[in-house]
Order: sequence, then structure tokens, then C-alpha cells
Amino acid sequence: MSKKDLIEYTEDTFKEIENYDGVSVIRFYADWCKPCHEGEPFFDMAVKHMGNAVKVGIVNVLAAPVLTEKYAVWGLPNVLIFSNGQLVKRLSGTLSTAAYLNAVDNVIKTTQKL
Repeated sequence: MSKKDLIEYTEDTFKEIENYDGVSVIRFYADWCKPCHEGEPFFDMAVKHMGNAVKVGIVNVLAAPVLTEKYAVWGLPNVLIFSNGQLVKRLSGTLSTAAYLNAVDNVIKTTQKL
């Protein structure tokens, strides 16, 4: 799984995430962002382990400035985790595969308890 294999959400299609009944993981990035490129393999590896229960996608901040501002994405890369359309967790910077997986697992466990 790489950036080219992920759904790229835009301001026109992001309602799919905001209306999704489940957990979604969205990575905000920019092509010019060096940390985005450095961290991409770790995110991609995490995506491979998340399975089909989690909806995963990306947003190019230059192509989606309204979304970027709406969700206060000021640093890159920035991964937002949504549960039932609500933002519940934010991960900033280049992180390990384990950090992404742990964050998603925690959100799933918390969601299941509700």
C-alpha cells in the first residue's frame, strides 16, 4: 500500500469520512514536505496491518485548503483519526508504524466500549 493506492480525499469527497460509521484514518500531506516523504513508509506499513475495518485515505493540503483549515492542520504530516465521523485523535510528525497502529487500536477499543 502506498500513496498511489490510497483514496485521495478532496473537499468534495471528504463528507464520506465525516459520515462514515466506523473508524477512519486520514493522512494530511504535501508533495513538498520532506517529513511527509520520510514518514510515508511507516504509515503505509501501518495501513497494511489495519485491515478492512478501518477506512484509510490521504488529503493533499495544497488541494484542500478548506479541509486543512477546518481541521487545524498546521504541521505536516498530520494524521487524523475519526470515529463515526468525529475527530478523536491527532498524530503529528513522522511516527513509527507501531505508533500509528497503537493509536488506531486505542480508538477502536474506546469506540467498542461505548
